[in-house]
Amino acid sequence: MKEAGNDQRHNAYAKPRKILIQAIITGLVSTVAMGVLIAAALGVDLGRDFVMGAVIALVPQLWFIYRAKSFTASGAAALIALAKFGLVTMGFALWFVWQPDANPIATLLGTATAIVVLVAAIKQFDGQNSNLQTLGR
Repeated sequence: MKEAGNDQRHNAYAKPRKILIQAIITGLVSTVAMGVLIAAALGVDLGRDFVMGAVIALVPQLWFIYRAKSFTASGAAALIALAKFGLVTMGFALWFVWQPDANPIATLLGTATAIVVLVAAIKQFDGQNSNLQTLGR
Protein backbone atom coordinates (compact mmCIF):
# COMPACT_ATOMS: atom_id res chain seq x y z
CA MET A 1 0.00 0.00 0.00
CA LYS A 2 1.36 3.44 -0.96
CA GLU A 3 1.72 6.18 1.57
CA ALA A 4 0.13 9.56 0.91
CA GLY A 5 3.54 11.27 1.09
CA ASN A 6 4.94 9.12 -1.71
CA ASP A 7 1.98 9.94 -3.96
CA GLN A 8 2.47 13.67 -3.35
CA ARG A 9 6.18 13.43 -4.16
CA HIS A 10 5.45 11.42 -7.30
CA ASN A 11 2.86 13.98 -8.44
CA ALA A 12 5.28 16.84 -7.74
CA TYR A 13 7.71 15.40 -10.30
CA ALA A 14 5.09 14.47 -12.91
CA LYS A 15 4.72 18.00 -14.34
CA PRO A 16 8.46 18.74 -14.77
CA ARG A 17 8.99 15.26 -16.22
CA LYS A 18 6.18 15.80 -18.74
CA ILE A 19 7.60 19.19 -19.72
CA LEU A 20 11.09 17.71 -20.19
CA ILE A 21 9.79 14.84 -22.31
CA GLN A 22 7.80 17.25 -24.50
CA ALA A 23 10.86 19.50 -24.84
CA ILE A 24 13.13 16.59 -25.78
CA ILE A 25 10.69 15.40 -28.43
CA THR A 26 10.49 18.96 -29.77
CA GLY A 27 14.27 19.18 -29.79
CA LEU A 28 14.67 15.89 -31.63
CA VAL A 29 12.04 16.69 -34.25
CA SER A 30 13.37 20.22 -34.81
CA THR A 31 17.00 19.22 -35.13
CA VAL A 32 16.24 16.26 -37.39
CA ALA A 33 14.24 18.60 -39.64
CA MET A 34 17.17 21.04 -39.69
CA GLY A 35 19.55 18.15 -40.36
CA VAL A 36 17.47 17.08 -43.36
CA LEU A 37 17.61 20.64 -44.73
CA ILE A 38 21.37 20.77 -44.15
CA ALA A 39 21.76 17.39 -45.85
CA ALA A 40 19.75 18.59 -48.85
CA ALA A 41 21.63 21.86 -49.14
CA LEU A 42 25.19 21.01 -48.07
CA GLY A 43 25.50 17.24 -48.22
CA VAL A 44 24.36 14.16 -46.39
CA ASP A 45 27.48 13.91 -44.23
CA LEU A 46 27.04 17.40 -42.76
CA GLY A 47 23.35 16.74 -42.09
CA ARG A 48 24.20 13.44 -40.40
CA ASP A 49 26.87 15.08 -38.25
CA PHE A 50 24.45 17.86 -37.24
CA VAL A 51 21.78 15.34 -36.21
CA MET A 52 24.29 13.21 -34.29
CA GLY A 53 25.41 16.29 -32.36
CA ALA A 54 21.80 16.84 -31.35
CA VAL A 55 21.34 13.19 -30.40
CA ILE A 56 24.52 13.30 -28.30
CA ALA A 57 23.06 16.24 -26.37
CA LEU A 58 19.48 14.96 -26.01
CA VAL A 59 19.87 11.26 -25.17
CA PRO A 60 21.48 12.00 -21.77
CA GLN A 61 18.45 14.17 -21.01
CA LEU A 62 16.28 11.07 -21.31
CA TRP A 63 18.60 9.26 -18.90
CA PHE A 64 18.30 12.22 -16.51
CA ILE A 65 14.48 12.01 -16.60
CA TYR A 66 14.65 8.29 -15.90
CA ARG A 67 17.10 8.66 -13.00
CA ALA A 68 15.50 11.72 -11.42
CA LYS A 69 12.00 10.26 -11.21
CA SER A 70 12.27 9.29 -7.59
CA PHE A 71 12.37 11.49 -4.53
CA THR A 72 15.71 10.08 -3.38
CA ALA A 73 17.29 10.72 -6.79
CA SER A 74 16.23 14.36 -6.66
CA GLY A 75 18.41 14.76 -3.59
CA ALA A 76 21.38 13.72 -5.69
CA ALA A 77 20.60 16.15 -8.53
CA ALA A 78 24.16 17.50 -8.71
CA LEU A 79 25.59 14.00 -9.04
CA ILE A 80 23.04 13.13 -11.72
CA ALA A 81 23.89 16.34 -13.62
CA LEU A 82 27.60 15.49 -13.52
CA ALA A 83 26.84 12.01 -14.80
CA LYS A 84 24.79 13.57 -17.60
CA PHE A 85 27.81 15.63 -18.69
CA GLY A 86 29.88 12.46 -18.58
CA LEU A 87 27.39 10.76 -20.90
CA VAL A 88 27.63 13.67 -23.34
CA THR A 89 31.42 13.49 -23.27
CA MET A 90 31.30 9.75 -23.85
CA GLY A 91 28.85 10.31 -26.72
CA PHE A 92 31.26 12.71 -28.44
CA ALA A 93 34.20 10.33 -27.90
CA LEU A 94 32.29 7.37 -29.33
CA TRP A 95 30.99 9.38 -32.27
CA PHE A 96 34.41 10.66 -33.31
CA VAL A 97 36.02 7.23 -32.85
CA TRP A 98 33.25 5.57 -34.90
CA GLN A 99 33.25 8.34 -37.55
CA PRO A 100 36.75 9.88 -37.58
CA ASP A 101 35.85 11.90 -40.70
CA ALA A 102 32.84 13.49 -38.99
CA ASN A 103 32.77 17.27 -39.19
CA PRO A 104 33.31 18.54 -35.64
CA ILE A 105 31.81 21.96 -36.38
CA ALA A 106 28.59 20.46 -37.75
CA THR A 107 28.44 18.09 -34.78
CA LEU A 108 28.92 20.90 -32.26
CA LEU A 109 26.41 23.10 -34.08
CA GLY A 110 23.90 20.26 -33.81
CA THR A 111 24.61 20.00 -30.09
CA ALA A 112 24.29 23.76 -29.56
CA THR A 113 21.09 23.92 -31.60
CA ALA A 114 19.57 21.02 -29.64
CA ILE A 115 20.39 22.73 -26.34
CA VAL A 116 18.90 26.06 -27.47
CA VAL A 117 15.75 24.36 -28.80
CA LEU A 118 15.47 22.29 -25.60
CA VAL A 119 15.69 25.36 -23.35
CA ALA A 120 13.24 27.32 -25.51
CA ALA A 121 10.81 24.39 -25.53
CA ILE A 122 11.04 23.99 -21.75
CA LYS A 123 10.24 27.68 -21.32
CA GLN A 124 7.38 27.42 -23.81
CA PHE A 125 5.81 24.31 -22.30
CA ASP A 126 6.28 25.58 -18.73
CA GLY A 127 4.67 28.88 -19.71
CA GLN A 128 1.72 27.08 -21.30
CA ASN A 129 1.20 25.01 -18.15
CA SER A 130 1.45 28.12 -15.96
CA ASN A 131 -1.09 29.96 -18.14
CA LEU A 132 -3.47 27.00 -18.00
CA GLN A 133 -3.20 26.89 -14.20
CA THR A 134 -3.88 30.63 -13.99
CA LEU A 135 -6.96 30.27 -16.21
CA GLY A 136 -8.25 27.45 -14.02
CA ARG A 137 -8.31 29.63 -10.90
